Amino acid sequence: MGDFMKFCVAINCMDGRVQLPVINYLKKRFKVDYVDSVTEPGPNLLLAEQKNTEAIQSIISRANISVKKHKAVGMAVVGHHDCAGNPMSKEEQIIHLEESLTFLRKNFNLPIIALWVDENWDVQEICMKKITPKIICVGFQKTGTTSLKHALELLGYSVTGTKPKLLLPILRNNWKKVLSVLNKYDAAEDNPWNIIYRQIDHMVPGCKFILTYRDPESWFRSVKRYFRLPRSSPPLHEWIYGRGKGLISAEKDNTIRIYKKHIQGVREYFCNRPDDLLEIDLTKGDKWGPLCDFLGCDIPDIPFPHRRDSKKKKKKKRNKVHKRYRKIKKYLHYGALLQYIDMMGYPDFRRKPGTLPAVDTDSWTQERK
Repeated sequence: MGDFMKFCVAINCMDGRVQLPVINYLKKRFKVDYVDSVTEPGPNLLLAEQKNTEAIQSIISRANISVKKHKAVGMAVVGHHDCAGNPMSKEEQIIHLEESLTFLRKNFNLPIIALWVDENWDVQEICMKKITPKIICVGFQKTGTTSLKHALELLGYSVTGTKPKLLLPILRNNWKKVLSVLNKYDAAEDNPWNIIYRQIDHMVPGCKFILTYRDPESWFRSVKRYFRLPRSSPPLHEWIYGRGKGLISAEKDNTIRIYKKHIQGVREYFCNRPDDLLEIDLTKGDKWGPLCDFLGCDIPDIPFPHRRDSKKKKKKKRNKVHKRYRKIKKYLHYGALLQYIDMMGYPDFRRKPGTLPAVDTDSWTQERK
């Protein structure tokens, strides 16, 4: 099995009508090549009632094969219309799905979702409960943000990551566009969310914020290993670290200066609101305890996820021509976007070197939500 193959696993009904819709949905949802299927009649009822221990152990055992052997990156439990194995109403089946999720999350350390297949065999992801308040990770890249993302997903949060396409709406003060993306999720991490925390706090009252951090020298070594030296600087990096300073692995002094100023700025902003900010160094000590205390939830009986450890990272095998094409396409896009930004003369790209973006000024154009 090649390193490039990615899997997820579906705990699905044996009904043949739901197999392809679920497989097609999960391939897009988890960005995988293959979906391993564990089938039983009415699996959501089996997992919710937990009466048939033999069937439940069989489901867990087969799902574990996908998780351990295929390194599945996600899991789904499925209910559907006209199910012979669980002939209950949709409302009752959704309750079964919620109870199934609770059970599965105690047994597996990966993101798990619930799906409903309706009478037209269309797949819908079921949001069991609207989690409030929203959680915003304000830590910089390589401070454990990916591990935090997976931890929040294990706790039931839907989490969005980096959104480079939001840079132009931010520069244009189009906060309606930014909110339209944020409102689809329970939590957000990575760029640009970590920079616009003041705006989010202003527009979406009640949010909670998490500052992940680590020793600056250790952080920069990780940054240097991860980003190396691209031929063109990502516009988001040019925005955060300053025009001409976006090749962050080659600009150690400026990169660390911006990193420290960001942490200082977050602490000063929340200095009188200790209940709204959690500071956590994910390279040390207990992780679940402080996080779950802050969020007001129970500590799961599974290890805290650790993702993208630079010492353990394996390179994916990719076609060299395809990889080179993708790089060229990306660099051309970077260059064109930066030229457009320079032409438009956005103030954040003309600021004094060594300072953070000035989006924290009182220039919001949208009303509080």
